[in-house]
Amino acid sequence: PAVPPAVPPPTAAGPALKPAPTVPMPPPVSTLRPLGPGIAAPPPPVAAPVAPPAPPPVAPPEDDDEPGTKKRKVGEMELDSEEDFLAANGGSGVIKVTFPSVDGDDNLNGQTVDLNVDSLSTPVSELKKLIKEAAGGLAANKQKISVPGLGFFTDKNSLAYYNIKYGTALQLSLKERGGRKK
Repeated sequence: PAVPPAVPPPTAAGPALKPAPTVPMPPPVSTLRPLGPGIAAPPPPVAAPVAPPAPPPVAPPEDDDEPGTKKRKVGEMELDSEEDFLAANGGSGVIKVTFPSVDGDDNLNGQTVDLNVDSLSTPVSELKKLIKEAAGGLAANKQKISVPGLGFFTDKNSLAYYNIKYGTALQLSLKERGGRKK
């Protein structure tokens, strides 16, 4: 006698599956009976913590004088744009340059010289040529020009880029090259 297989034979769609056993489901919450005396009820469900909303972004403070102008930061100072500065400070004038004091050099004895510039749009490289004449031939590549708070100037930028006004005293220092100590 042949014993029938426990699993139905496979079909064209694949092997036949056994039906899942039925598991009794709990009744809906609305049909539960209240607990009797002395039986503690489970704690109520706790909502997931909600993160506080992010604070709104803080806008940078606007300048009261002219809110439309753009400021840029050089060194520790906020400066006007070169164009705005030139518009407010045109013409020609004098720039003061304080030389360093170098032992054995009569041209570099700590003096302050006045240099005439045609415009504040003059590049720093042109100012260095004027300094070269006033300092007895000090090469431009040996010169470093600075103002406290702005740091050292770059040759390609103009005096207006650094918001240098006529009459401002610039500091000249010498570039030191490495080498053997004397």
